[in-house]
Order: sequence, then structure tokens, then C-alpha cells
Amino acid sequence: MVCSCGKYGLGYLPIVLLVNTGGCFITTYLIAAYSGHVSFEFPYISDTGSDPPESCIFTFFLSIGAFLAAAIIFIRYRHVADYNREDVNKVLRINKAAFYIGMVSPLGMLLVASFQNVNVLSVHILGAGGAFFGGCIYAWLQTLITYRMHTSTSLMLDARFLLSLFSSVSLIIAATYAEIALLELHGKFNSNEALHWNTKNGGFRSHIASTIGEWCTGLAFLLFFLTYVKDFSRLTLDVQLRLHLEDPLLLSSDAHLRDSTSPTLNNPDEHEPLLHNSTSSGRNSANYLSNHKSNYI
Repeated sequence: MVCSCGKYGLGYLPIVLLVNTGGCFITTYLIAAYSGHVSFEFPYISDTGSDPPESCIFTFFLSIGAFLAAAIIFIRYRHVADYNREDVNKVLRINKAAFYIGMVSPLGMLLVASFQNVNVLSVHILGAGGAFFGGCIYAWLQTLITYRMHTSTSLMLDARFLLSLFSSVSLIIAATYAEIALLELHGKFNSNEALHWNTKNGGFRSHIASTIGEWCTGLAFLLFFLTYVKDFSRLTLDVQLRLHLEDPLLLSSDAHLRDSTSPTLNNPDEHEPLLHNSTSSGRNSANYLSNHKSNYI
């Protein structure tokens, strides 16, 4: 049995990732802001998924987004590998490095989704770092692959280059101003109080610059994956199911069939009526085995 993905290929996967993950961020932000769990002025993305019920939505849909991102990264890896049978311009080596580094980003997304910053901050920061820094490096490597393969249009190359540059600049701004905000903060940092960061806490402007940079970085990643739509639309995914007949029950049935037919076939002195009955019995056993196999299939 062959199960195909349809006439539109795999081009829908990046679109599903954009709708799923982008919709998750917007939905959790609206719920958290209107519930009073975070401030309206640009909280961190993960801040919108810190308290229930929005934390449940955040974990569920961000986990789906992580698996979608991992699938897209793998498909892109196989696409480049199958297109370049020979390692021209070191494309295969860059492609393999992009695959392993890129997989760090979905893993980081899972950690961010599973470990909220108000509960396990160290693991959450580790996951966020892997997601953002791994995603930036992956974007640059894929841009380099696009340049060396000479298969995409100059417009696509420019789009991937600009998105890689935009994500890197945004990430640097987010990380830099986050450190500045912590230095300007009045008192000791508290993850619960950070959900309602305001001017009284100190470092508010730096905090806003950091959160805007994070949102821009996440948007750049989603748009970068969206550049795969045209390439993926020419790809199809086939799933093949194979039946292995080395089943112990089927083998025992075959042995039973041979034992039931062998005495008559090997004895020439048997009378014809007995031979006829044995043949009928053999046919019945064969029909039973055929029905038994069909049930297995």
C-alpha cells in the first residue's frame, strides 16, 4: 500500500507551521494580557505561556510546532542530499552540518514549551538559547547552500539572506538589551515579577527593546521556513507498508498443510476414493490457509 501526500506536494508544511506557531503566540498573548497574567507592553513570548490556561495552549501548540519544524528540517536535508549526489562546492557537508545544528532548534522549542520560566528558569533559558541561536545558524547555512546550489532564483536567495540577517540582528538586540535590563533592574530579579515589568522596576526601556527583538527573531524564523513552500511543492512523501510472511502462525499453518497431504501423495498403493478424499481435505486446508492469510493482510 502506498500513501501519497497529494498533488500539492509538501508545500503545505511550512504554511501549517506558520499558522500553528504564529497563532499560538498571538492566542496566548491575548489570553494572558486580558487575564492580567502579563503586561500588555510586549512581554517575552514565553511569558505569555507561564500561567494556566494559556500555558496549556502554549505547551500543546508549541510542541506541535517543534515536531513540524523538525520534519521540515529533515525534508530539506533529504531534498538537498538527493539533488546533490556529488559533493559539489561542499554542499553535502554544509547540508549535514545544517541538519544537525537545525535540529537543536526544535529540541529547544520543546524545552521552552515544557519548562515554563516561572517554574524551571535554567532549563527554559537553555531551551530558548538552543531554539534561537540554533535557528540563526541554520538559516545562515541554508542561505549558503542556496547560494552554492544555483538552483533558486536570485529573489529567493536575497529573501533568505535578508531573513537570516534580520533574525541575527534581532537576536543580538534581544540578548544584549536583556542583560542591560537586568543591570538596570532595581533589586533582585524575580521571574514572577518580570511578567509585569514596568517603569518602577527600572530597565523598562531595555526590557521592551529585548522583548521586541525576541518577537522579531521568532517572526523571521517562521518567514524563513515559508521560503521552502515553492521547493517543497515539487516534493511528495510516500509511505509503504510491507507484509512480512515470516509469521510463526503462518509457518505453522504451512507445516500443517504439508503434513496433511504428504501421506496420500507419497503412498502409491492408496485407493482412488481415499486419494480423492485426501485431495479434497488438502484443498480445504489450502482454502483455510488462504483465508487465514487474507485476514492477516
